[in-house]
Amino acid sequence: MDYVFEVIDKSGRKMHLSKERWQHICLEHSDFISIGRTDDTIHYYYKFYKIKKEYLIVSVKYLNGDGYIVTSFRTRKARQT
Repeated sequence: MDYVFEVIDKSGRKMHLSKERWQHICLEHSDFISIGRTDDTIHYYYKFYKIKKEYLIVSVKYLNGDGYIVTSFRTRKARQT
Protein backbone atom coordinates (compact mmCIF):
# COMPACT_ATOMS: atom_id res chain seq x y z
CA MET A 1 0.00 0.00 0.00
CA ASP A 2 1.18 3.52 -0.79
CA TYR A 3 1.52 5.92 2.12
CA VAL A 4 1.60 9.69 2.25
CA PHE A 5 3.75 9.30 5.37
CA GLU A 6 4.66 6.79 8.07
CA VAL A 7 5.98 7.48 11.58
CA ILE A 8 6.78 5.62 14.79
CA ASP A 9 4.65 6.66 17.79
CA LYS A 10 5.90 6.99 21.38
CA SER A 11 5.07 3.35 22.11
CA GLY A 12 7.22 2.18 19.19
CA ARG A 13 4.32 1.26 16.89
CA LYS A 14 4.17 2.32 13.25
CA MET A 15 1.35 4.54 12.08
CA HIS A 16 0.72 5.87 8.61
CA LEU A 17 -1.55 7.93 6.41
CA SER A 18 -2.51 6.05 3.27
CA LYS A 19 -3.16 7.78 -0.04
CA GLU A 20 -6.74 6.49 0.10
CA ARG A 21 -7.35 8.09 3.53
CA TRP A 22 -5.65 11.28 2.38
CA GLN A 23 -8.35 11.57 -0.31
CA HIS A 24 -10.95 11.77 2.48
CA ILE A 25 -9.34 14.89 3.89
CA CYS A 26 -8.15 16.41 0.63
CA LEU A 27 -8.69 20.16 0.91
CA GLU A 28 -9.26 20.69 -2.80
CA HIS A 29 -12.80 19.35 -2.49
CA SER A 30 -14.03 21.15 0.60
CA ASP A 31 -17.63 22.38 0.72
CA PHE A 32 -16.70 25.70 2.30
CA ILE A 33 -13.95 27.46 4.23
CA SER A 34 -14.18 29.70 7.29
CA ILE A 35 -11.52 31.88 8.87
CA GLY A 36 -10.68 31.84 12.57
CA ARG A 37 -12.55 34.40 14.68
CA THR A 38 -9.54 35.42 16.74
CA ASP A 39 -6.73 34.41 14.35
CA ASP A 40 -7.15 35.11 10.64
CA THR A 41 -4.14 32.92 9.82
CA ILE A 42 -6.22 29.84 10.68
CA HIS A 43 -8.66 28.53 8.08
CA TYR A 44 -11.17 25.71 8.61
CA TYR A 45 -11.96 23.52 5.61
CA TYR A 46 -15.33 21.74 5.85
CA LYS A 47 -16.47 18.64 3.99
CA PHE A 48 -20.01 17.36 4.65
CA TYR A 49 -20.75 13.62 4.55
CA LYS A 50 -24.47 13.00 4.00
CA ILE A 51 -24.49 9.37 5.15
CA LYS A 52 -22.99 10.21 8.55
CA LYS A 53 -24.66 13.64 8.71
CA GLU A 54 -21.46 15.24 9.88
CA TYR A 55 -18.62 17.48 8.75
CA LEU A 56 -14.96 16.69 8.58
CA ILE A 57 -13.06 19.83 9.53
CA VAL A 58 -9.40 20.31 8.69
CA SER A 59 -7.74 23.21 10.51
CA VAL A 60 -4.89 24.86 8.58
CA LYS A 61 -2.56 27.63 9.78
CA TYR A 62 -0.95 29.87 7.16
CA LEU A 63 2.42 31.52 7.83
CA ASN A 64 4.52 33.34 5.23
CA GLY A 65 2.30 32.09 2.40
CA ASP A 66 2.54 28.40 3.38
CA GLY A 67 -0.09 26.37 5.20
CA TYR A 68 0.21 23.39 7.48
CA ILE A 69 -2.46 21.16 8.96
CA VAL A 70 -2.92 21.76 12.68
CA THR A 71 -5.64 19.19 13.36
CA SER A 72 -8.76 17.59 11.94
CA PHE A 73 -11.95 16.37 13.57
CA ARG A 74 -15.61 15.55 12.89
CA THR A 75 -18.62 17.52 14.04
CA ARG A 76 -22.33 17.75 13.34
CA LYS A 77 -22.32 21.56 13.37
CA ALA A 78 -20.50 23.92 11.06
CA ARG A 79 -19.44 27.44 11.89
CA GLN A 80 -19.58 29.69 8.86
CA THR A 81 -18.07 33.17 9.02
